[in-house]
Amino acid sequence: MRVLPACLGLLQLTGIAVATNNPPLSSSILDALPDMQAIQQTLYLFSIAVDTHDLSLLSRIFASDACANFGIGGTLCGLSDIQAGLGEFINSTISHHDQSATIIDVDTVAGTANSSVYLQGTFFGQGDLAGQFLTTYGRYVDTLIRTSNGWLVTNRILNATAQIGNPDVVA
Repeated sequence: MRVLPACLGLLQLTGIAVATNNPPLSSSILDALPDMQAIQQTLYLFSIAVDTHDLSLLSRIFASDACANFGIGGTLCGLSDIQAGLGEFINSTISHHDQSATIIDVDTVAGTANSSVYLQGTFFGQGDLAGQFLTTYGRYVDTLIRTSNGWLVTNRILNATAQIGNPDVVA
């Protein structure tokens, strides 16, 4: 049986024995997997919150004292300011956000984590701008803490790398 290297980790995690020269996954990685999956779900929930305009979901993503800089309106600090700042921006737009290439570094003992997630956010023009769009490419860089309510972002920075389209779509 030939097993592709990319499949080995999945097979090891599911308990399937694979005879290879690759070392087994370390116990520290296995111990961190539930936290890493929970963090990933927290990060991905942001796209749903923004694209559906459901700002109440932000309380499941950001700590009450979190700070975030989305490249619009400077740094927002506090959950209510993040909700208000994003609300002003997203309530007049239709958008679709994709996140990928997630890297998570978690300290399971300290209950802290850092993550980097690539982003592609497309905003669609309305009214006179129908048929036009603006797509932003970038990366969210986050710091998170484990709380009794799960993992929450304490600091988020959007590092935009490029934009394509009409900026008036979000003006």
